[in-house]
Amino acid sequence: MQTQAKSKIDAILKNIEQLGRIELDNIAIAMPLDSVIVPPSTRTTKELESRLHIALPEDLQELWQKCNGLRLFEDKTYGQSGLIIWSPQKVLEKQKSLRQNSDEFQDGDLVIGEFLGDSDLLVVRCDQDSDDFGQLIISLPIDRRSDWYYLPYLLPEFLQKFINSQGEKFWGV
Repeated sequence: MQTQAKSKIDAILKNIEQLGRIELDNIAIAMPLDSVIVPPSTRTTKELESRLHIALPEDLQELWQKCNGLRLFEDKTYGQSGLIIWSPQKVLEKQKSLRQNSDEFQDGDLVIGEFLGDSDLLVVRCDQDSDDFGQLIISLPIDRRSDWYYLPYLLPEFLQKFINSQGEKFWGV
């Protein structure tokens, strides 16, 4: 029997495959936005969990089993919009420097990607003993944690909303 996380991630990846390139024409200069699924890697997420002393939510594990990252609505012309979900390897590489540059991150915070055009980061709470395990947070690196956006849904719902909004930010408005 398929888990709920598996079927949700499968549906989202199918939606992304159908996106391809879109042209935004409601702005002064038409801008092509590309969405790409990075092919899966043979690396496992166990190393990431072990080295960072975290537990990955099932939906994130499922995503990384199916692909090695996502590039959603990426503006390849100017680099000013899009969401990049990093590979587990890139996540591992980035965690130390991110924590050194901000004292706002807590144990169990896992930065899994970035929003292009600004310095916002996508964070997943990975402290299995915490009430907010699996919660998504939009980190605003120049702001205090209390000003960050705590999203009321998990990764699959966030990705679907991001796809539906064609890369437009729909939180904090």
